Amino acid sequence: MSNYSLTDEAIEDINEICEYLSNFNLDSAHQFLDTIEQKCQMLAQFPNMGRSYAELSPELRGISTNPYIIFYR
Repeated sequence: MSNYSLTDEAIEDINEICEYLSNFNLDSAHQFLDTIEQKCQMLAQFPNMGRSYAELSPELRGISTNPYIIFYR
């Protein structure tokens, strides 16, 4: 099983999004977290599956989790 790690900035962003979502619907906040975890696990197994964002930074890739994008290297 492949591993992944999140930057402190990514953790902060995820926490802020979850806090915002939980103000309206706690289930949607949980669903968001589950989706992020699933996508990160998938990316750890298949790191080249996302789109290249080399125009922003070398080796930067991203995958959509509407309406957000998970950026990774």
